[in-house]
Formats: sequence, C-alpha cells, structure tokens
Amino acid sequence: MVVNAGTLAPQAYTGHITFIQQGGSHQPLILNVTMTVKSAPPSALTITPVSLTYSGTTSQNPADQVITLQNTGGQPLDWSSSVVTGDGASWLSVNPSSSHLASQTSETIKVSVQSQQLAIGSYQGTINFKGGTNPSVTVALSVAAPGNLIASPPSLSFASVGQNPAAQTITLQNSGGGPFDWTVTAATVDGASWLNVTPTSGHLEINQSATVAININAAALKPQSYQGTLTFTYGGGLTKQVPVSLSVSIPLTAVISLNQSRLNFTTLQGINPAPLSFTIGNTGNATLNWVIAEDQNGATFAPVSSTTGSLAPNRSTSITVNANVAQAGAGTLSTTLTVADSDTGSKVPRQSITVSIVVEGRPQITLSTNTMDFGQDSIFTESSQLLDISNTGSKTLNWVAKSSASWLTAYASAGSLDPGKDMVLEVDCNSALLSPGTYTATLTLSDNDSGVAVKPKALAVTLVVT
Repeated sequence: MVVNAGTLAPQAYTGHITFIQQGGSHQPLILNVTMTVKSAPPSALTITPVSLTYSGTTSQNPADQVITLQNTGGQPLDWSSSVVTGDGASWLSVNPSSSHLASQTSETIKVSVQSQQLAIGSYQGTINFKGGTNPSVTVALSVAAPGNLIASPPSLSFASVGQNPAAQTITLQNSGGGPFDWTVTAATVDGASWLNVTPTSGHLEINQSATVAININAAALKPQSYQGTLTFTYGGGLTKQVPVSLSVSIPLTAVISLNQSRLNFTTLQGINPAPLSFTIGNTGNATLNWVIAEDQNGATFAPVSSTTGSLAPNRSTSITVNANVAQAGAGTLSTTLTVADSDTGSKVPRQSITVSIVVEGRPQITLSTNTMDFGQDSIFTESSQLLDISNTGSKTLNWVAKSSASWLTAYASAGSLDPGKDMVLEVDCNSALLSPGTYTATLTLSDNDSGVAVKPKALAVTLVVT
C-alpha cells in the first residue's frame, strides 16, 4: 500500500479500502487508513568555521579565507550578511554578501581583509548572517611591520676568460615583522641576456632565508666590461636591487712567432759555414715556456745554441744554429727545428723552421807523409824519395808544388788529379853547393785554381850534409 502526501497541508487524514469477493455472498471487508501529515522542519543555516584569524602587514594584505554556508533544514532559505569592525574602518569584506540556499545544500564565500590601510596593531570584526538561526563569524586581524628583504652579498662580480664563470649565490633573508612573497628580474645595460637567476620567485616567513643561483652566459660576449641588475620585488611593491658586474677578457695564452721559416747554409766540403740565427717571439699574453726539437741527425750537424727557455709576453730571444759539416761529403743536409710550448696539456700551435746545408764539393790534397829526411856527403850530393799525392775531394785537383829552398825540388812542379786518384811525385835534394850541416825546407802542394779554397799541404824536409 502506498500513500502520497503530495501537497497536503499538515493535518490528520483518514480513508478506507473495501475488499469485495467477486461471485460470493460474503460481506465486503473494509480496511481503515489513517495518515498524519506533519509540517517540514524549518530551514537552518550552519556556518563553518565560526572564527577567522589573519596576519598581515602594512605593506601586504594576507591571503583570502573562505567560509562554508550550509542549509541543514527542510526549507530553502535566502541569506545575507553584514560586516562590523571594531574600529569602524572598512578593512573587512565578504563576497558574495548574499545568496539563496536550497534545503540540504551548501556554498562557500570569500572573506578578505585589507591590512595595508591599517596601522600596526590588533583588530576585531564580525560577519553577521541573516537567515536560519542568524549565525555570525568573528574575525581577528593582526597587523605587523612589513617584511624586510636582505640580500647578501649586496653586489656580485664575475670574470670570464674564454669560458662561462662559475655560478654564484645570493642569500635572501626576511628580517621584518611579516612574511612576504618575492620575485626577481634580471636586466643588463647592453640588453643582452647574459644574466640569469634561478629560481625567479618564492615565499619567506619571518626570519626565514633562501638562496638563488646566478649564472653567466658569456659565450657570445666580446672582451669588455658589462653591467647588470637583479631587482627583487616583495611585500606589495618594495624592491631591493643587487648590481652585477662582468669582465670578459681574452684567454691567457702564449703565441709562438718565428721571424723566418728557413735557414740556408752553403759551404765547401771540409769547412763549417758561419752560424746563422733566427728569433723566437712570444706575441701572446701569457708566459711561453718553449722547447726546440729536431731529429737526432739534425742535432748532430745543425745544433742550436739553446733548446729550452722562457719568454714573457711580447718578448723574444735569438737562437744560433752552428752547422757542423766539416766531415760531411758533398751534398745537401736538411733538418726541421720545431718550436713548441713545453707546458703539459698546452694547446699553443707549434712553429717550425727548416735548416738546409749545401756542402759543395772541392778538391782535397792528401800526402802519404808529412816529413822526409835526407843524408848526403861530399861524394853523394844528390838523392830522391817518392811522395804519394792523392785527391780525396770531389772535384779535379790542379796542383802545384813550391819549394822553400833551392836545394829541394820536385820532379814535376804541377799536375792534375781527378777525384779519388793519386800519383807518385819524386822529391829531390842536391847538396853540391852546401857546406856540411843540417838544413830544413818545405815543399808545399796547393790548388792552382783561383777561387777554390783548398787547404795546402806541406812536406817538411830535413837534409843532413856531412
């Protein structure tokens, strides 16, 4: 059985249900029904929470809070609110200030306070609601001195030498009487984005501190000085600035400079040429610790006056190469001198100089002996010995023999010898015009060609006359 109160007014209602048996002769059965319709419960406005507490400063309003309104009754209600402050100032507000609530529904409203317009101190207020049981909410506001941002260090200085400098940090501290939110922006005088900061915002409670990292991107900057500023904004508009300076300079590096790339010697076989020199310069901006390297053979026939040294920026030193080829045959000797930075891990480019020594062939006189001794008397006044003359050079030898005494002669006074050839020369002594005694003289063999520096050879001759 179902009853429907529908829109019936609150009161008692009666009715009956009659049951009749079809085709029977029994009396009908009657079921009496009584229903009482009671009035719906009244609307009831419930507020949570019933009190609110705020902490603000004279420079920053505290965050908004919310109140939940609920109609726990059986009837809908229209509610409204009014605000009363202890000092009469309009620092307390509600949004929305009125609305409609169906039975068993709820909504939230926002409660805001404006501490920026108040002096330091404590304030009280009340939000009165009309509707239901007309509840109210008490509001307490404490206004303190604004937060104070201290940035340490108060300025930053960076230096870049060919790469980005290491990051630095700034410590932020709230030394004031209230919390605050902060943000930071970076600006540079030249407008370039070389100054970066992380993070760019945050929140600080009283006596709380935080750090931010400052990074420099100097990759695209020219060598010079740069200026920038970090601006911290907090507490509803207060600012703190930290100046940042950046010095970008050329990387310190040595630069090897040679005043020439080649040394050319020319000499005759058997003679060392005059020394030649070259200059090592340091055109960089850092000290150059230099070293000269050459292959082993080169170090033998073209030694240098010094193989190591140190040069300050914009300084130079002279290196002498002494060709040692007196024992070398005709031909060309060459070696390469490599000048490098001796510092470990150095990337200073090396510089090289080529040394070429041309040894020109020439004749060379070689005698089988350097001395001869003769003995004669009044009967044997003439005698001779044989001297072997060789051309150990690489050019034809046109020789001539000259005696320093009339008693000493050569069978042939001149001749020609091809390279590698030799001949026998008869050396004669004649004492017919000499008195008994000991006599000495020299037979000198030399090259008869003009302009050919062939070292003469001398044969010392001693003659004893008895």
